[in-house]
Amino acid sequence: MSFMSKHRVPISWRLSITLGLMMMLLTVGLTILFYAEFVRVVDLSYSQELIHSCNTGSVSCDGEELQALIDAAETEEYKEMYSKCRETDDWVSFWAYLDMHHYHDGRTLHDIYDNNAEVVRLVNQVMPEESATAYIQYMRNGKTYNLMDMSSDIPVLGQEEEPVPAFEGYKDNEAVPPMIYKSQFGYLYSAITPIIDSSTGENIAQFCVDVNYDDVIHDRRQFLFNILVLEIVIAIVLIAVSIWRSYAIIVRPLKKVAAGAASFGIDKEGQTSKEIIDIKLKNNDEISDLYNEIRQMQSRIIDNTEYITRVTAERERMQTEMDLAAKIQSAALPKPLSENPSFKVSALMTPAKSVGGDFYDFFMLDDDHLALLIADVSDKGVPAALFMMSAKIRLRTRAREGGTPAQILTDVNSQLFQSDNSGMFVTVWLGILDINDGNLICSNAGHEYPFLRRKDAGFSMISDKHGPALGMFGQSRYQDYTLKLAPEDVFFTYTDGVAEANKGDNELFGLDRTRDALNSAKATDPESIIRCVSDAVNGYLGDSEPYDDVTMLCVMYMGSGDLR
Repeated sequence: MSFMSKHRVPISWRLSITLGLMMMLLTVGLTILFYAEFVRVVDLSYSQELIHSCNTGSVSCDGEELQALIDAAETEEYKEMYSKCRETDDWVSFWAYLDMHHYHDGRTLHDIYDNNAEVVRLVNQVMPEESATAYIQYMRNGKTYNLMDMSSDIPVLGQEEEPVPAFEGYKDNEAVPPMIYKSQFGYLYSAITPIIDSSTGENIAQFCVDVNYDDVIHDRRQFLFNILVLEIVIAIVLIAVSIWRSYAIIVRPLKKVAAGAASFGIDKEGQTSKEIIDIKLKNNDEISDLYNEIRQMQSRIIDNTEYITRVTAERERMQTEMDLAAKIQSAALPKPLSENPSFKVSALMTPAKSVGGDFYDFFMLDDDHLALLIADVSDKGVPAALFMMSAKIRLRTRAREGGTPAQILTDVNSQLFQSDNSGMFVTVWLGILDINDGNLICSNAGHEYPFLRRKDAGFSMISDKHGPALGMFGQSRYQDYTLKLAPEDVFFTYTDGVAEANKGDNELFGLDRTRDALNSAKATDPESIIRCVSDAVNGYLGDSEPYDDVTMLCVMYMGSGDLR
């Protein structure tokens, strides 16, 4: 084309040079270098300060005096006195006790304690952090004991303390390097230096200094915040420069393309414009590729718009018809029966499409007999719904004329086979319950095996005899069988959309899961049982769309008035 130049420079190169390198150097380079150096300097500073404080404290304490304190703290008399004062919070008596005992060069324990405690106090004062603390501890038989801790409000001489993990690495007269560990007070940065008896050269105790490591983290975060503020300022400047460069490289050409594309749209009459974009570009990069693609897309839109309009109108018409069919199908479902103390019945139908081929029905044939019906047409959608309505009307009409379920199914099968040439058929389970004695006479035309639960027992499947589905053969015959229902027995039947629910991995929900769902229902009424099974099927499917209609019918026999 006329606007194409000989040498192509991709727009991604220009963006990478202008924005990528500058922002990467700012956010990655400065952050890593400055923050790493700051962390190193701060940690080194704390480490040196801890070592210096520990060394100062350890050489300033009198080892012989500390040994005298340790020896005193190990006596039963002292332990008893300390325990008593701690329980009564009587520290005046405690100090008086220390004043009465002489253990070293004629000096009382109180004087010895104060002399070494002054060293701990002085180290505390010269530590750079207010959260730092110094203390003296010693070890006996694998346990750790305090000698003195000026951060405590009460004397801790001889008190057993939580072991410090750093002590695990302590041996002989070596100092423990500063380390970080988690204690009951949180994370601490600690150093330990042995206190040596100058006369024997033996380790008497350990001088310990702790710094709250949260303060170190706070300093790091503050520094990182300062770096980020600086980076933001620099980034603003770089972004301003980048925007200026990007305008010439990207924005101005894109505006031309956008202006041309905007002219292609809906005109005042509501019709799609047929004016294809036509502009002049100097660049030979991705923007020019976009321009060419827009031209081709507009050409395809013009060719396909009329076709899409026709298809959309047809789909809207079909959807309207489907919605109307769904309303008609929903209106054809039986209404709840008036209150009857002899039974409770509930049902649920969930079509896979707008309309389905499943149906159920329950109605009183007379004052003493309840008809129960569930069926599944072999197809789906509107044809199946129409066939379903025909079968339902024929079954209800024939049932009111009298006869056993097998006789009713035989006659309706003959009617459907003679009147319908669509090739569809319908599986049916039909039962008639005598509400006086609990006899449920049933017949099955190719339908699923039902389940029965006796009172105080679990559901079990009934392997009843099947005849062919209605409408398959003209001369089919069906058999009756009788279930004797006792009060509070529950009968449950369903369509294959329950047991054959498939979430896409070719594994069906199955009869075992159906039985487990029935037995897991906490309530025994039919509505709760159906809800439990429905929740189990939906949970198994997850986000998968159901392939088939799901329909369930459940009845609980309560017994006749005489039985109750």
